[in-house]
Amino acid sequence: MEASYKSFQRRQRKIERSHRKLAKGYTTRLNPETGNYEHAPNSEFARHMISPLIALTLGFFCFKAFLLVRLGTEDYAGHLAALENGSLSEQMGAVLMSLDPLTVTLADLASRVI
Repeated sequence: MEASYKSFQRRQRKIERSHRKLAKGYTTRLNPETGNYEHAPNSEFARHMISPLIALTLGFFCFKAFLLVRLGTEDYAGHLAALENGSLSEQMGAVLMSLDPLTVTLADLASRVI
């Protein structure tokens, strides 16, 4: 009896997992081998998440460039040095806010415009 109950639970979890995937969107296709219609989960959900992530990343780099233009290279480096000597979260912030080629390029473009 217990074995059949475990088998039932396993099948139920599989169905629930399938329903969660299909709830995000699906495409119906005809299987040419069996002649049955099958539902396949869409991958469009992941595509819709890429654009906001790119915008967020670009916004972060623009923010760093704005700070670099506003503070200047020496002051920016001083703030980074202060963060590097702080707690673990401040050290992680220092790594994220460190200068990189994209930030320097964006800061150079922004300083020409401003």
